[in-house]
Amino acid sequence: MPRGFCIERILEAQALGVLEFLWDRCRSADEGMYHCFDEGPRAPGLLIDQARMGMALVQAFHATGKAVFLERAKELAKIIVLQTRQFKRRLLRSWAERAGLFGAPLTLIDQNGVAASFFLRLAAASGEPAYRDAALRALGAFGGDFAAYGIDAAPYGHALSEFFA
Repeated sequence: MPRGFCIERILEAQALGVLEFLWDRCRSADEGMYHCFDEGPRAPGLLIDQARMGMALVQAFHATGKAVFLERAKELAKIIVLQTRQFKRRLLRSWAERAGLFGAPLTLIDQNGVAASFFLRLAAASGEPAYRDAALRALGAFGGDFAAYGIDAAPYGHALSEFFA
């Protein structure tokens, strides 16, 4: 191997290249990250995609010290908060119009857990307590007996342990 060769540097460059591709080709400024790329970006705005990309960006910030990754993570956090507010308003309108024809809103415990972890890590990296408050709101969507959720509750439990750590 050539002198100075380091597999960690190669892997870091590859990881950062993936983040750049996702940011440049699989994201909309308004809707955030897209779920997949199949001859072009598809399925924008899913909570899990914003949260996972946000966590990757916070990790990239820690690995490189480059503020651009932290700023991008903040952009995704803003989209999550905005989309959550819009979703709640749409649900309230829908419930009022349909007068109980549909059940409770679909809130996925595993996705809320990942989102809460993202907000907690962003709060720690940025020093901004508003992100910790956002994590608390994500965690507050669930309570009581978690047995019915099975393994899907694992990311939520992990986020709870991060919150109290």
